[in-house]
Amino acid sequence: YYGLGEITVAVFMGPLMVLGAYYVMARQYDSIPVLAGLPIAFMVAAILHANNIRDRDADRVVNKRTLAVRFGLRFARAEYVFLVGGAYVMLALLVLLRVIPWPALLVFVTAPEAYRVIRIVTTEADTSRLHQAKGRTARLHGRFGLFLVIGWLIFLLLRTLL
Repeated sequence: YYGLGEITVAVFMGPLMVLGAYYVMARQYDSIPVLAGLPIAFMVAAILHANNIRDRDADRVVNKRTLAVRFGLRFARAEYVFLVGGAYVMLALLVLLRVIPWPALLVFVTAPEAYRVIRIVTTEADTSRLHQAKGRTARLHGRFGLFLVIGWLIFLLLRTLL
């Protein structure tokens, strides 16, 4: 085990999955879906990372070298903040660069929940609380993606009507 789980999950369940879905519908490749998948990549990697933070002691015993085991709890917590926060920063950047339409900023309605989950991960040591954080991160990912899709649909609707 090389500790590359977060990176692997981010690549395959972020840009490549979005590109694959786009290709099935459009029958062509484009860079927009790859870029649009980047915020999703951050968020989906955060789910795995929350799991790895929770399991770090058990993983250390069996020599499973996750990033949380290799670099310690302080680094792992900072990485979690980077992943969850990075999803929002990347989305805002893509909107500013006009890669993603501005209604996608609707995703920011999920930011308060992101803050609450970040607080759990960065302050709690209790395994059951960290287990809750993993589940809440997964739900956050789902809501983040849902509001991203709703933002795109609003954009398409406005473009059609105007």
